[in-house]
Amino acid sequence: RTGRFASIIQHRYFDMTISVIIACNAVYTAYQSNYEMDNLGSDAPASDRPMEIVFLCCYSLELAMKLIVHQQYYFCNADMSWNIFDFCLVLLSLCDAAMSFLDHDMANVTFARSLRLFKMGKI
Repeated sequence: RTGRFASIIQHRYFDMTISVIIACNAVYTAYQSNYEMDNLGSDAPASDRPMEIVFLCCYSLELAMKLIVHQQYYFCNADMSWNIFDFCLVLLSLCDAAMSFLDHDMANVTFARSLRLFKMGKI
């Protein structure tokens, strides 16, 4: 792919930024888990939902940028397995956020976001 937008998402700093976001998400998920275990039966901290939305926005933006540049080839290339994996995680998280917003219970998919750590092995 060519063009200014493509050069941004193909730059190593873009991958490093995404890796830092994934690592921060993992640390925050560990904090959430520890808090929930220490405070069984109590409500989650007020910061949980906004932080989850921030991470979801970052992942959604990454996915959108890559889909804009690669279009249908995002799903048909050497990284096809990782790309489909990312797409499913983001889609699952978006569905979870939408159902949460609509006050419908859906199986908690917070654990699924932790699977993004596998992507760091690729990067």
